[in-house]
Amino acid sequence: MDRSPGAKRELPVREGELLMGRYLVERIVGKGGMGVVVVATHLKLDQPVAIKLLLAEQMKKPTLVARFAREARAAAKIVSDHVARVIDVDETKAGIPFIVMEYLEGRDLAKVLAKEGPLPVDRAVDYVLQACEGLAGAHALGIVHRDLKPANLFLAKRPDGSRIIKLLDFGISKAPEPGWQPALTDAEAVLGSPSYMSPEQRRASTHADARSDIWSLGVVLYQLLSNRLPFEATDSMSLTDRAALEEPHPLRQTRPDVPEALERVVLRCLEKQPEARFATVADLAEALAAFGPADRAATMARLARIGRVATPTDDVSVTSPDSGAPFERPGPGAAHRTPALEPSGLEAAPARSNGTLPLVRAPVATDEKTTEVRREPSRPAPIRITPPATDIRPHRAWSRRHTRSGMLRLVAFLVGVALVLICVWLWSRFSAGAPPGATLAPSTDPAR
Repeated sequence: MDRSPGAKRELPVREGELLMGRYLVERIVGKGGMGVVVVATHLKLDQPVAIKLLLAEQMKKPTLVARFAREARAAAKIVSDHVARVIDVDETKAGIPFIVMEYLEGRDLAKVLAKEGPLPVDRAVDYVLQACEGLAGAHALGIVHRDLKPANLFLAKRPDGSRIIKLLDFGISKAPEPGWQPALTDAEAVLGSPSYMSPEQRRASTHADARSDIWSLGVVLYQLLSNRLPFEATDSMSLTDRAALEEPHPLRQTRPDVPEALERVVLRCLEKQPEARFATVADLAEALAAFGPADRAATMARLARIGRVATPTDDVSVTSPDSGAPFERPGPGAAHRTPALEPSGLEAAPARSNGTLPLVRAPVATDEKTTEVRREPSRPAPIRITPPATDIRPHRAWSRRHTRSGMLRLVAFLVGVALVLICVWLWSRFSAGAPPGATLAPSTDPAR
């Protein structure tokens, strides 16, 4: 951190300054191109807090100010132990906005990698599983992070000494906001860290959805296991081309002790087409569970409850063939799960406070995963996404028998026609006076 006097004058706060009559700035812990982070004491609660402020020169950029406000709104909506909690939002006397967050002791995973190098397999998977849980809460609200990287995964220390991963920096998150319409420049803008961005996010940030975060998690896991990136280049353009056209560097060449099945999970995260990746972070966590620590049963249970929610961009509105009532089902990426639901075992969820239809949970036929469908409360009949399958084998057998019978009739007809023609030809020969067995030659008699 630059401690020169000129740099201090640029900072929006000074050590020892009192913000809004309750936050006493203790020390400055970090400064970036967009803002500064300080540790302060909440005087009324006598607790340490972290405060993130915009730099004064950034106040001239409306886009950055809006992005800063978006971070506060997005993080405040998510209720998860794995997302840094937002406590307050306010402005300094100079009108500079700031976000008050819970104070975290520890370091981010970028610093962990720089100090320790590649992590043990179960530890790397554990960190990604915790990140999945935090993302599940965000995706359930329609919030896409869009900037997942080791520097935004903070390894915090709990009061009991255990470690926990916290998601940081939702500043460029994509969240649905009422009345917001993206401008052309917004739609074409590319936001994020190039080494961790999916191919669709590189084309335009508005193309990013929950599956873009899954790509980023795949890059993070690859890096935690190998301490290198799957795609490397000297410039952003070359990096974009490699991520879009080339296969990642084989993980097991760098880290031979990584199980082949785990490498396949990472490669699926890095599929070029979003539809080929895991549909949700819950699906990704389920695939990773076998390689992580055995005490993550609670994490998997929470993911099962909140993680299997389709993002707004994935929702497909369909109509029940029985009742005509609309409902929703997962869109692209969920095709590997059988959509047919058994009519028994449906569990009705309570009605929502915003007036939308209640949800019905039902088991999928191929495994124990659940999906959600909408139905009218007044319709007691269970909704079937697809009608029950019927056995078409008898129809196919009948069709084959019918085809063979037709061919036999056609052959018999042709044979009969041939026999008739032969008989007519023989009759014409005998009626002309030729003895049987005689060979007739053209006549040379002029009288004939």
